[in-house]
Amino acid sequence: NVTSIGELAFSHCTGLTSINIPNSVTTIEKNAFLFWGNNDSIIDLTDFTDPSGELPSVGEDAFVVANGKFKVASIEMRAAFIAKDGWPDGEDQYIVATP
Repeated sequence: NVTSIGELAFSHCTGLTSINIPNSVTTIEKNAFLFWGNNDSIIDLTDFTDPSGELPSVGEDAFVVANGKFKVASIEMRAAFIAKDGWPDGEDQYIVATP
């Protein structure tokens, strides 16, 4: 299982349209998604379903100029990610999946 996304792992990958981050990931290192994606790109976080669970720790500027959206399983998960240090805090950056 993938447990960490390394520094600069997806940096400047503007052609990627989607990526799924499994719930086994515990760390996303600094600048991992620097300049990642475009306006149509999605980082899928729907595997994280329990808002009381441990969300990945995020390194400095992990999502700086990440142009994509974040797909989450529920409104509660959106709130959990927004409240976690290092994750983007704009509600408009998150898409809530429909069942």
